[in-house]
Amino acid sequence: FYLSAVKDIQSYGLLKALGTTEKQLKKIIYKKSIRLSVWGIFLGAGIGIFVSYCFLPAFIGYLAHDPTKMSYWGFYPIIPIGAVLFSFITVFISARKPAKTIGKISAIEAIRFINKKDPSPKITSKKKIRNRSVISSMAYRNVFVSKKRTMIVFLSLILGLVTFLCTTTIVKSIDSEKYINSMLDSDIEIENVYVKNNKGDSYLSDSLTPNLISNIEKIDGVEKVYKQTEYKISIQYNNGFDSYSQWMHKTFNIPIRYIKNTFYSNLVGISPEMLETYKTISKQDLKNFKEGKTFYISNGYKGQFTLPEKVTATPNQTDTILTLKNGGFIDTGVFVSDEMGMAPNLIISSDALNKLVDENNTQTTRLFIYTDQKKQVQTIHQVNKYLKNIQGIKSESKEDIRNEVKFMKQTINTIGGGFSLVLVFIGLMNFVNIMASSIQSRKSELSAMESIGMTQKQINQMLVKEGLYYSFISLTVVWTFGTALSYLMVTLLKKAVSYAVFDFPWLAMILISLLVFVI
Repeated sequence: FYLSAVKDIQSYGLLKALGTTEKQLKKIIYKKSIRLSVWGIFLGAGIGIFVSYCFLPAFIGYLAHDPTKMSYWGFYPIIPIGAVLFSFITVFISARKPAKTIGKISAIEAIRFINKKDPSPKITSKKKIRNRSVISSMAYRNVFVSKKRTMIVFLSLILGLVTFLCTTTIVKSIDSEKYINSMLDSDIEIENVYVKNNKGDSYLSDSLTPNLISNIEKIDGVEKVYKQTEYKISIQYNNGFDSYSQWMHKTFNIPIRYIKNTFYSNLVGISPEMLETYKTISKQDLKNFKEGKTFYISNGYKGQFTLPEKVTATPNQTDTILTLKNGGFIDTGVFVSDEMGMAPNLIISSDALNKLVDENNTQTTRLFIYTDQKKQVQTIHQVNKYLKNIQGIKSESKEDIRNEVKFMKQTINTIGGGFSLVLVFIGLMNFVNIMASSIQSRKSELSAMESIGMTQKQINQMLVKEGLYYSFISLTVVWTFGTALSYLMVTLLKKAVSYAVFDFPWLAMILISLLVFVI
């Protein structure tokens, strides 16, 4: 608004000479500012309402894996109304200074007005410009002639570009395959789920029958199918479980006395071959596991609690007393526990479990399916097709997670990249605004230069070099400080998750840098 007002200040001076009052001039400035902004404000509010009302509900429903979540999405008119009012207040505040300046200026002063916001650059000594061309030296001085204004341009450009760099780097540094492998042990996992009977009571289904397993094994591309079987046990509580009971109490607000009185869970049997082939485990630990001497706890609980070195347990409906050595945590997704039992699940060898109890008395609760990697996608589709009409089970595959990761990356890129590009756009608009106001206020200076022999080509070169200085300095900060910041963010992310690997977005940064230079 200041630029627009200064541009027409001679016209306002003539109006004042014709008798226009200070109040009337201010009113003209305010009306002009409103007319310049009203379409942008209402258009922006309309786009915001459309995006928040149509796009966000679908996005949240997708993340929640429940499209019906869209129906719970509410529209709150106070938000867009508040945004519109805030925008108009901002416009009003921005128009106050030019309105005040033009209202108080006299007709003579208006005609002779020179924008003092753009003082003439200081003359640099010949010694300072000895090794630089005169045009380059003049362009450099013009960039820093108004330090506050220059800092606004640099900060807005740098903030947008650094945000873009950090967002792109974090998304690119998420190793999709590592993430998928951390979420799923096998290519496909199928598990029983809780269902309701005719009375409305919930119970864990028993749908993973030998016939179902046999049919899955016959599907082309399926290489191995490993079972996870379970059998209920009672565990003898001792002081070594205090860390675990404290964690249960803090996490789920369960009384410690209740935990001790219901200290039973499941022996979870998994194939030693599965650990040997797909997990990192020493030969001695594998041998102890096969012989049923050790148990493991799911790696998902690592760092949450500790367990005693040895655990004494009794399988239900038997007189056998087991003493198992704690093997620690292992990377396998066994989180299923008995509905009422408060003790942790103990993962043991399926061979050892079958020696303790009849295999027919155990329940198969999960299947781990490994496929031929060359046929993975087709095999997953065939398995899902077979499972489509089977009740009481839930399946998840690497292909499902891969699609979710792809969508997640696209969403982060869209939201984060869009936000950063808005900041870059604001920075570029500030740059255009400053260049335009600078040229407007330096008309007499440029005319004087032309009168002493400076050609139009040299003037254009000087203005282009001013823009290049803005670009070069901004991009230098982004490529140095921004890269260091993005590396630090990925390093912190790597400490929290195992699937983060620093991967600098060279192509994206080169393209955005070229775009900034071109503009």
